[in-house]
Amino acid sequence: MILSQGQINQLNPDRIREEAQELWELCFEDSPEFIAFYFGKVFKPEEAYIAHSADGQAIAHIHAKRYPFSLGTPRQANLEPSALPQGFYVSGACTRPEHRGQGIMRDLMIHTMQAEAMQGRILAFLIPADNELRSYYKKHFGFMTNNYLHSTNSPESASLDYEADSSQGSAYSSVVDFLYHTEQGKAQAGIRRERADWANICTEYEISPQASIEVYREEASENILACALIRLTERTIFVDGIFGTPTYRRRLLQRVQSAYPQYELRIVLSQASSEQNQTTPRAMIRPLRFDIFLLEYQLLYPNEEIKFSLLDEILPQNTGDYCITQGEVSFTAGKTEYPQMSIPEFVTRFIPEYEMRFLHE
Repeated sequence: MILSQGQINQLNPDRIREEAQELWELCFEDSPEFIAFYFGKVFKPEEAYIAHSADGQAIAHIHAKRYPFSLGTPRQANLEPSALPQGFYVSGACTRPEHRGQGIMRDLMIHTMQAEAMQGRILAFLIPADNELRSYYKKHFGFMTNNYLHSTNSPESASLDYEADSSQGSAYSSVVDFLYHTEQGKAQAGIRRERADWANICTEYEISPQASIEVYREEASENILACALIRLTERTIFVDGIFGTPTYRRRLLQRVQSAYPQYELRIVLSQASSEQNQTTPRAMIRPLRFDIFLLEYQLLYPNEEIKFSLLDEILPQNTGDYCITQGEVSFTAGKTEYPQMSIPEFVTRFIPEYEMRFLHE
C-alpha cells in the first residue's frame, strides 16, 4: 500500500479531488447536491490523505478537515481563529469495499495523525459511525469521548443556554457575520470557525430540503437579533443551534414552534445543562501535542503540582515524563520515571468538554 497526501507527493489537486470524490460516492449515500457542495466548497486537496494499491488505484481516504481551537483560557478569548492552534476532524473516512478488513484504514489513520502532528495540529477528533466503534478508536489510537450531544425540549432552557454574546448591540444583517461574531464572543472551549466555514454551514442548511435557517430581525434596521439552524424529520424539529441573547432566542423559538405545531421540538445545547433531558456521546478526541494542553491547564490552575509519565506509540515524540510545578510545565523525552498515565486518562484529567457542533457526520 502506498500512502499519499497532496502537499507531500505534489499530486495534481484535481486528481486528489477526483479520487476522494469517487471513494466518497462509492461508500456513502449522500445526495448529488451535497456531494457537489462538499467537494466544491468544503474539501481541500491539501487536507486529503489517500491510500493507493500497488497498481495505483485509490482504495481509502481521510479528509483531515482543519479547524482552529480555543482551549478556553483567558489569553485565547479575544484571538482571531487564524491565531489559534489547529486540530483536525476525521471526515469522509472510507475504504473501497473489496479492500476492507485488511488494516488499510488503521494504517491510513496513523499516517494521517503523524503527518498532521508534524504540521502543527494539536489534536484529532472524530464522530464514530456507531457507538460500538468507540472501544476500537480508544484501543488502537487513544481517542476518548470528550463531547456529548446535549439537548432539551424546553425553549426556556435553550434560551438560557448561552452567555450574553458579543453580537448584543452590534449591527449584523448578514447571517454569516452574525454567527461568526457570536461564536467569537464565547468563552467555552471548542472550535472557532473562520467566516468561510460559517458560509459553508449556511449553504448546507440552505440546499437541504429538510433544513433551514430562521432569523429574528430588528424591524427598523433589519439587523439580526437571533438565528436558528433547524432540520425537520418526520415528527421532530431539531434546532441544531440557536444564537443571540436570551430574550430574542426565546422569541425565535416561539415563532418556530408556532410554524410547526404538529412537530416535537428538540433543541441542541452548546453544553450540559441542569434542565436538559437527553445526553448522547458524540465526538472523540485524541491529543497530538500534550504540552500545549498542559500549558493552558496550568494557567487555569497555577498552584497544582502534577508529575506523570506517558507512552505514545503512534507519536513517540510525546513519550516521556511531564511535570507541572510552580506554574511551569517541563517535559523530558523518552524517560518514564513517574506514575504512568494513559492517553484516555490524560483527556479525562486535563481537557474540558469541547463545543463541536455542525460537523459533517
